Amino acid sequence: MAPLGCRAPQISPRPDLFLPGEPASVDLEDQEIVFDDGSKNQHRIGRIAITNTIGQSGLDTYAAYCNEDGVRKKVPPERFMVAKSDLLIANGAQPARLVEKWVMELLTDRPVIFHDKTSDIKKFYHFDAAKFFEDHCTLIDTQELCFGLDDNKKPSLATCARLILGEEIQGKVHSPVEDSQTAMKLYLRDYPYDRAAMLAKMKSDGTYRKVGAYSMICKQPKNTYKGKADKKTAFNTANPNNGSTKKRVRKLKQAQRDKAAKFDVESESTHSTDDISITTAGASATNGGITNITVESNTVNLTLGAGVSISNMSSYNFAPNSAGGGHSANHNTTSNGSTQTCTSSDKVLAHKKYRTKVD
Repeated sequence: MAPLGCRAPQISPRPDLFLPGEPASVDLEDQEIVFDDGSKNQHRIGRIAITNTIGQSGLDTYAAYCNEDGVRKKVPPERFMVAKSDLLIANGAQPARLVEKWVMELLTDRPVIFHDKTSDIKKFYHFDAAKFFEDHCTLIDTQELCFGLDDNKKPSLATCARLILGEEIQGKVHSPVEDSQTAMKLYLRDYPYDRAAMLAKMKSDGTYRKVGAYSMICKQPKNTYKGKADKKTAFNTANPNNGSTKKRVRKLKQAQRDKAAKFDVESESTHSTDDISITTAGASATNGGITNITVESNTVNLTLGAGVSISNMSSYNFAPNSAGGGHSANHNTTSNGSTQTCTSSDKVLAHKKYRTKVD
């Protein structure tokens, strides 16, 4: 907000007042600098205003330039509304370098209307405005549009307004806001711009939305994100290496492994005699002993060495070095390198080292 008494009410830029590609009109009143060494005086921005096609001010501020050795500031006559007090930061003037930067940001990629553009462009002090406008804007000079009016090659804005628009401007004082609005009217007379239709089109295709109290322009398509959760999902999809995303993936995989392990009963595994202990009641095994045990579902196959006999086996344990087990079994006695088969009525969870791995 401008300080009390500041004559420029819009001291900070309002880019939200401009549609993409909407023409903008610029007018400024200058301040003069006098060099002590006798060099030619130079003009730079005193007050500048930028308006849109319906006359709203996107910027209206005074520019405060730093003091320089060997340079004196000189203000124009009072009717131009640029007094020494207006150029003080304490009274609402903004740093000139910042003001010039704001101007370039507001005017990028749009038609820009001046009245006597050559004179105004020279008043930018910190940046090469001529190059900027050539590279990033389409310049229109209403003085050129009105060439020859009233037998004048360079008619004044007041003359153009009176003879073409039927309006009287620049009475006792010059306001850059009024002048920029008038220049825009002259431009729109030859190059109409239907702002309402353009706004409706942007709202329909989703390139226009409201944020808070302002109407902001955004390049994001309509309904790309509908809420916080969707934004988070989109962010994680676009950033798979994000730390929190990796953590969720690890937790998900671990949950899958735990679930699979909980319900995974051993189906096809081979164990050595060190992995499964055999508890017998009066059983005997001779010579080569038990060489291998194969577990297939609830059937245990004992592979015996040559010349081995085993008898009276009544129970077995699946857990290595555990005191559990003792499942009842049906068995036969075989020998000489054949297989002893015993069948249990229980389905026993395999030890975790033999369970199927889940990726």
